[in-house]
Amino acid sequence: MKLKQIINSKPFIILSIHVLLLSSIIGYLILKPKTKINELDPDTQKETELKQPSDATEYHTALKKWLTNSPIRKVEYTAEEIRKILGRSQKVLYEPTGAKNDYTYKEGLFWDSWQINGVECNTKIYQLYNTTPPPIAPDSITTVKYYDNGSHLLVEEKDSTSNKTVKETLYDLITASLHSVTEYDPGTGKTKKITTYYSIGTRLCEEKYDFQTGSSIETTYYNSDGIIPEDKKKK
Repeated sequence: MKLKQIINSKPFIILSIHVLLLSSIIGYLILKPKTKINELDPDTQKETELKQPSDATEYHTALKKWLTNSPIRKVEYTAEEIRKILGRSQKVLYEPTGAKNDYTYKEGLFWDSWQINGVECNTKIYQLYNTTPPPIAPDSITTVKYYDNGSHLLVEEKDSTSNKTVKETLYDLITASLHSVTEYDPGTGKTKKITTYYSIGTRLCEEKYDFQTGSSIETTYYNSDGIIPEDKKKK
């Protein structure tokens, strides 16, 4: 009789409803299908043997393509955006300098965890990453390093005879595009020309210098379509 009274009591009924709801939630979390993530093509995730560029020209061509194809740029992403791009499988993420980073994904009972080098992904500005190694620099390329707080990549070339720097190329890692090229005279070491570029790859400005004195000779500005506005050309 007492058992029947307990079963029919209001507190027991409320408790039973709560237990059923909690059981349903737990069952849903365990059995629910995982959201499908459009992962990168598996073929692009393999560290394949790359053909080494034979000279600086081939290297820069390959590097431009590598930067353009990088799925993660040096901009802000949320954790969910990172997961949508990289998916739910372990990957090696390469930086333009060749440094490697481990992307790991662990599925949990209630929530999943995805990390880069053991650090939980969250909303922040990430480094530029690709899932394939960057091109291998030829001997004439002596420096490949980050510049301007990591927002750019600096590639330095030296003359094989004088061992002086003859060219410095800057790449913008936010837009993954060529930013500027500075050319130096191998004899004097002074600047000959500085060319800056639009993010679409066309010239923005070309500055020519006297390589003996280092003084400016001519500055030419360009529209994004390559046309020189007459009112922007000066000597």
